[in-house]
Amino acid sequence: MALADKLRIPQWEAAMNPSPLRQRDLMKRAAGVSTMKAVCHRDTWDVLVANAPYWFTAPKLGNNDKAIVLRDGGMIEVTLSGPDVTQVLRVAYKKSRPWADAFSHQKVVLLRIHAAFAEVVGRVDPAAGQGQAIPPVIIDDRINVE
Repeated sequence: MALADKLRIPQWEAAMNPSPLRQRDLMKRAAGVSTMKAVCHRDTWDVLVANAPYWFTAPKLGNNDKAIVLRDGGMIEVTLSGPDVTQVLRVAYKKSRPWADAFSHQKVVLLRIHAAFAEVVGRVDPAAGQGQAIPPVIIDDRINVE
């Protein structure tokens, strides 16, 4: 689905402009996740890590972390635990706010990261117990040319 199509979906609009209450709900849902994967360009992940505070312990490219698998075209696949997902959501939310100290071009990337994670984590049902695997977060809006 193209980004323009996603922006017409009410859930996507809410994800691109999260309220503090929505953020708190996402954090609660993420805390119960055992593992999930995220697929994005390595530069996208670098923006997240560059804006993260000292306590950010989610996988980092520079550490040769085994939780990060390189893919073709500069893409990476990152395996995250629930606590990692809460960190990603918190950093992306906090640093994408208008008053945050991140550069404006990084705020847009952080907002996109948050929206992608919110879209998947928002579908997690804590009351369901063990169920289907959580789909990966995919941050890749390439145009499908036929």
